[in-house]
Amino acid sequence: AADPSVLLGGQFAGAVHTLFQAMQPGWGSWEELLEIVNRLSAAGPEQSALGVARLTGIVSNLLFAATNFVQGFTMPHDVATVPGSANMSVRDFHSRPSNVDCRDYVYKWMTFCMWPEPKTGEKMGVTSMQDFIKDTYSVRLPAHTFFETVYMGSRVPSWEDNEGVEGAFAMLRAGLKAAWARGVDPVLAVRKQLQPRFAFDTEGLASFMHQGFGFFGPREVKYASNGANGASVVERLIGKYNDRKDVLGLLMSESALSMHLTYNAKQKLFILDLTDFSKLKPLPGYAPLGGRALFAEMHGRLATVELEYAGQKYQQFDDEQAEQAYAQWSELRGWRFAEKALIASLLAKTQLLTHVRTIHLELAPALQAVTVDAFADEPQHPLRRLLEPFISRNVQATMSNLNLWFEFRAGEFGLAPMSIEEQLGLLHATMESSPLNLADLDMARFAEVRSMQEFSDGTARPGRWVWKWHQRASKVQQRMEELVDCWLGKYYHGDDAALARDGKVADWWASLVRHMPALRVADGLSQDWLQASTAAAPSAPA
Repeated sequence: AADPSVLLGGQFAGAVHTLFQAMQPGWGSWEELLEIVNRLSAAGPEQSALGVARLTGIVSNLLFAATNFVQGFTMPHDVATVPGSANMSVRDFHSRPSNVDCRDYVYKWMTFCMWPEPKTGEKMGVTSMQDFIKDTYSVRLPAHTFFETVYMGSRVPSWEDNEGVEGAFAMLRAGLKAAWARGVDPVLAVRKQLQPRFAFDTEGLASFMHQGFGFFGPREVKYASNGANGASVVERLIGKYNDRKDVLGLLMSESALSMHLTYNAKQKLFILDLTDFSKLKPLPGYAPLGGRALFAEMHGRLATVELEYAGQKYQQFDDEQAEQAYAQWSELRGWRFAEKALIASLLAKTQLLTHVRTIHLELAPALQAVTVDAFADEPQHPLRRLLEPFISRNVQATMSNLNLWFEFRAGEFGLAPMSIEEQLGLLHATMESSPLNLADLDMARFAEVRSMQEFSDGTARPGRWVWKWHQRASKVQQRMEELVDCWLGKYYHGDDAALARDGKVADWWASLVRHMPALRVADGLSQDWLQASTAAAPSAPA
């Protein structure tokens, strides 16, 4: 059905070839693309969905090439092979050459050349996000929002190649202006198109959604993947536990979504509580979020024993009508609808509150801006060099997220099925009512406050469920602590007094406490954790 030869009476393939015969950074044939979209829309919802998916895939090649290859890493030549269009050269989208070793044009200030040397004296300018948004976008924010409490840099540092990202957003802006000139709001147009419905066919949908994209296949990216690898993982778990129904239970057993669980030892039940999301208004035509689920240990995994959604409770999962609707018509009813709504709510919470709030709003941009400015006149400082891999492109990523929020409203699809206003309201309410304490991200404390320690610390009896996500996260934290101890041991020889006498470090720390709310909360409420975590490293060879 996704064969382009059937679209527009056989004219679609030729039109696409003409439109994309030059896949270059300066591509801007938006008028011609919008005309094809209009013709597809006139041909009916099926042709519109199929054709627009292919067009989106092809355009995404341009954006991917501009934003996903940076200096210091190998950039393949002509890696994108787009059926019916010209091949793409990644080198065309970047100012630095990709066919030479990065040490030829990046100063070796560290052993690895992925991170180019900062320019002495250059600062980013620490600023609140509220001020940055007011200065950058034509939006009117209320006088006091959470954006006043989080900080970033006012610019991307010059040593980070930002040309590709700027070019990608310039291309998107041109597309928006072309659509607006026709009286069309692309975001609203996509939101309103709720038909046609497709069958629950994983392979067919994966192929359909990936068409036109030429860098890699839908299952080639294993981690941080928007492709179909996650579906493959679930299918393997279905086979492992011989359970084709309880998808939510399998996800909570094995995936990072299990971070949202708490344990009730008296009831011997694991609780997933998303009821706060039921107060939020979804986009028109989308199912409400929210709900609650209970899980019990069963044969070394977690099994769903109760679902609660939209005022209904489900404890039996053998509803014949629900099964028939699912198998014959790819329609979700009853407990199946509740389960999928809970999964959608889980993803929304993970992306909006755990990922965007914690990383892109509270921690990462402030860490980069404060660090760059604090060590601007001494970029070779040992702590500055230690932090470089953890601060590189943080502000660039935050700026991209703000662009997608305030210019393109893309967060309504990429983060949660809620309007941008609803998303920002949720963030504001959450950050006011539940301020993030950096100490609570320590994996030992993370498990303790959820009464989940016994499922991760190795004390569980054989045959019981093991909290795999937490074990992996704890191991990563341990390795990071060893890295920091080794590095500080090399440069300060385990001498607390030497570390305390370092004025640069003291100024950096004071600025970080001032500009990172989660650290400020820890400084006020969790001094025991803070003192243990910031002790000088023991004397040890690095």
